[in-house]
Amino acid sequence: AALPSVENAVTMPFRPALSGTPEVEFLLNGTVTVKDVTFDTGSNGGIDLPHTAYRKLLDADSELPATYAFGNSSAGLYGRGAADTTHYLRVPAFAFGALKRQDQLLEFSKDEGAILGLKFLEDYEVVINWFTREIQLAPRRVDATKPFKNFGFTYLNQEGRLLVTKVYEGFDELQIGDQILELNGQDVRILAPDQWCEILLKDEGGDVSDSLELTVLRDGAERELTLSKQTRL
Repeated sequence: AALPSVENAVTMPFRPALSGTPEVEFLLNGTVTVKDVTFDTGSNGGIDLPHTAYRKLLDADSELPATYAFGNSSAGLYGRGAADTTHYLRVPAFAFGALKRQDQLLEFSKDEGAILGLKFLEDYEVVINWFTREIQLAPRRVDATKPFKNFGFTYLNQEGRLLVTKVYEGFDELQIGDQILELNGQDVRILAPDQWCEILLKDEGGDVSDSLELTVLRDGAERELTLSKQTRL
């Protein structure tokens, strides 16, 4: 079956995993190949690769722009996973089949496995053809490369409390386990489900200003902070 025509699209093959999910292959800086990357349209993340790929890239070029964070930015049915270090690199050359990108941001948080998620795919119109086992990606934006900016931490909803769960390199204003009591004037001491959904929608939609006002609780003491977004890479 022929793929639908998509203007300015590039085409790359995939193979289905045992689960039926498409798997693809990356080439990083022309030297490091990452196979069996899950093409995951259910993941809100970007490109998340195993630590082995991170070490290979730095072994080949120790001057690559890099940073890291410690903690956990996801939770499941049984609570947060173990805290660990997530590394970030920006590589000059990234190839996904016929698709080539420069200065691509990569995340490395996995012991094994790799994922391509919606944060990357939002830059493209996507067509998946299961008959020919091909993916077409047509760019929506002239420049899809975005700076890696944040406030230096991430948080999660834990049993109705908004807790700091990850902090980035060089950021010491907050600690893992700090409870956020107010977020830009909004009282989140007891976080209702609709409040958490609203916070997530703002974060994922990019509807967040470059400054953030917080009231946090640590060791029984409250403190107020005003933070600015910083470019990490």
